[in-house]
Formats: sequence, structure tokens, C-alpha cells
Amino acid sequence: MQPMYSFAIHDISPDTPLTNWDCPVTERDKIRVAYRDNNRGYLIRDTIVYPPAHDIVKPLVEGEGRVVEWWRDGRGGAGGEVEGEEGKGVEEGERGEADSEEDKKAR
Repeated sequence: MQPMYSFAIHDISPDTPLTNWDCPVTERDKIRVAYRDNNRGYLIRDTIVYPPAHDIVKPLVEGEGRVVEWWRDGRGGAGGEVEGEEGKGVEEGERGEADSEEDKKAR
């Protein structure tokens, strides 16, 4: 689902962090209320300016600032640490997996 594109081509109301929960009027308000009422509520940020990648994969424990960095390649390729089993950080080379010839050539 690509909501920004889909909403734009169907001329759905503009995005806003505000929601009229008691008396929804806009399409966005109605969608948000319907999701909430069906136990599918989701985080609505207090701004419309944020990286959409942060909302693609939900964290196990929801909350502002908790982001699943799914775009990392699992080997620290995006310049940092990835989350391993039981919340332990896994640095490049510590995964216990042998590098394939393709991985070696890619470096």
C-alpha cells in the first residue's frame, strides 16, 4: 500500500497530524477512526514531516522513537549496528555466518 501516492491521485484530504476522533469529517479522520475502532490503531505523529521508512515495519513494542531499521543490510552496511537476538548488538563479522564469495566481492 502506498498511501501518500494513492491519496494524492484520488484527491483525498491533505495530511495533518490532527484527528477529529469524536466526529470525523475528512476521509483521513474516518480512516483513522475505523482503524482504531477495529483494534488496528497506529501511531499518528505530531508532524507530517518524517521519514516514511520509519513506519514500514512496526516495532515489537510500539512508541514514539522506536524504529525498526529494516533498510540496514544486516552487516552494518548502513554504517551502524543492527539488533541481534535478545536485544544484543551484532557488529559486522560477529554473525557466525561464513561470508559467501559474492559478499567478499561486494566489499
